[in-house]
Amino acid sequence: MAVKVPGSLGGLQYIQEAVYGTTPSNTDFGYFGFMNTMQGSGNGGEEEQLADGSRIFDTVIYTQRSAGFDAVLSLFKDGTDSLGDAWYWKTILTFAYNAVGDLPSFSALMKLASDQFVLFRGCKIDSLELSAEDVGDKVTAKVSAKALVQMPQQATAAATGTAMGVTLGSENAGPTSKAPITFNAYPTMTRNGVSTAIPARSFRISISNSLEEEEGIVDGVAYAAGAGLVPQGCEVELEYEVLSSSSVWDNLKANASTSDYATYPITITHVIGGRTLTFTGCYIDTDDHPSRSQGTYTETIRFHAKAMTVV
Repeated sequence: MAVKVPGSLGGLQYIQEAVYGTTPSNTDFGYFGFMNTMQGSGNGGEEEQLADGSRIFDTVIYTQRSAGFDAVLSLFKDGTDSLGDAWYWKTILTFAYNAVGDLPSFSALMKLASDQFVLFRGCKIDSLELSAEDVGDKVTAKVSAKALVQMPQQATAAATGTAMGVTLGSENAGPTSKAPITFNAYPTMTRNGVSTAIPARSFRISISNSLEEEEGIVDGVAYAAGAGLVPQGCEVELEYEVLSSSSVWDNLKANASTSDYATYPITITHVIGGRTLTFTGCYIDTDDHPSRSQGTYTETIRFHAKAMTVV
């Protein structure tokens, strides 16, 4: 599938599945965000079969089908969506993070162009990244999802539903107010009861689930994720670029130890779009020690979090 660009793309819509790979038959699709770019992935596992006595293939067989997509989304502030339902931008985080259990599966409906709609079934978020390149910049979400199957594309959302056995109805245009979330609050580090602002120039928050495709056969067709998508270890990483003006980060890196972590675990809080993200049990990455030169310089502070909450 070709990369699509703004001007033809629409929103990334979703509906949670009660049964993995089965799209619920109703019209209540939610809206993760507006797609700035998307890239479909997956293939049919094509394999050439050589002709007898020849180096040229005779036919092609298709083994396991795989599917998935990557998309960069603009996120919007809480409000009401076009279906009249409450819109909470944090919903995408609840589909990407669950440290003690399985992840929810969902069907993803995408508008690729005015006459091009596609539905992915059996989706789970493999990784999610929230980031902003500069202070005041828009906060974007980069989502990478694996899926059971990509369904044939149709000219309208309603036609897509008819062809796929579900009633999709009209397109969900997302929140009625398209005010994007911006990077307008510094994160805070709390250690040993002392809170310190992290004057970040940019940030990246990433969640990785390392999904493993479990092969299986569905309706006589072999799928790479036919038996499900199983999350492995859950990794939460925070990365902040700061102007080097204090020895606090160098000292944390140089003196980190097991006893220090046990006694003084770090908590990071970051307010994004009116929501407070709290990361507990954090430790600092120590592989980036001081490297200095004359002139203005920045350094990247990287934390690994044990747990995350959003309120």
